[in-house]
Amino acid sequence: MELRRLQLTGGTSYVVSLPKKWVVEQGLKKNDNVGIIVQEDGNLVVTPNVKGRRKDREKVFTIGEEEPLDTLLRKLIGAYIMGYDIIKVESERRLSPELREIVRNFTRMVIGPEIVEETMNSVTTKDLLNPSDLSFKQSIQRMLYMVKSMHHNVMVALKENDTSLAEDIISRDSDLDKLAWLIARQFNIVTEDHSLLELMDTTAKGSVEYLELSRILERMGDHAVKIASNVPDIEVSDGVKKLIKELETIDDEAINVLDQSLQIAFEAPDPENIDKLNDQIRKVQKYEERCQKIHAKAIKIDNSVTAAALSNVTESVARSSTLTRDICEVLINYLVNLEQK
Repeated sequence: MELRRLQLTGGTSYVVSLPKKWVVEQGLKKNDNVGIIVQEDGNLVVTPNVKGRRKDREKVFTIGEEEPLDTLLRKLIGAYIMGYDIIKVESERRLSPELREIVRNFTRMVIGPEIVEETMNSVTTKDLLNPSDLSFKQSIQRMLYMVKSMHHNVMVALKENDTSLAEDIISRDSDLDKLAWLIARQFNIVTEDHSLLELMDTTAKGSVEYLELSRILERMGDHAVKIASNVPDIEVSDGVKKLIKELETIDDEAINVLDQSLQIAFEAPDPENIDKLNDQIRKVQKYEERCQKIHAKAIKIDNSVTAAALSNVTESVARSSTLTRDICEVLINYLVNLEQK
């Protein structure tokens, strides 16, 4: 850390000099503007990025002859999440059709990147989405809508033994992953460039909470997928119908708690709502207890395949309730921070 002495000039203004090395590295000159951002903890961030635009970051992957296809896909997703704007895949030899298809699949799996250049031995993608085009809050709201829809539909698939609907729910998981990866990417971008926080309508601490929420919502979507994957193995008898109805009631109530909790925190961010969120947590704890009783009944079903599948469903409903509680706890942290301010 460099120490700089604060000086008073003109009797009204305080000034501090900037390190020459930093000024030169940023390409700044006399009379150029710099941005000053006041952080939540009282620190100041000095940035040359006064227009909220960031320089493109580029990542190049050089592919060897024995490069596994799944390894390349993980690298591409990793580079995307870490905030690289331009991602280039190249090789000393001609790229195979299989490798090119991996890059195309990557652009379908994420939000923003498109192929902008192809040669015999390289493929280049560029992210065309401005980080501020879709705020953290908008992404979370879209994830919430998708999770609610998946859980509602999967209970219909269970009751009606609708395998087509179950398969449709499983296919929606990739759309939820896209939004979770986008939020992780945006988090890494604003972590490196705090000048974008205002454009993203958040704070440094707020971006952490959004990241946590996205991960929990993504796992709730995973449990809807797990429930859907068990639909074909359940033989719906009268006794099973009764248990499914009980599970549907619990799942619906848990999703309502999830919805109401996010409304409490984001539409009316009042620290007094902490008590309401604690009430929501108490409700969810009762859902977990009810699931345990249903599980005890499910394992006694004569059809062993149905018993195992219904037990899996019960476990996923219980885990979804637990994740709803986790979201309430994240939101309480968010409101406690507001209260401190």
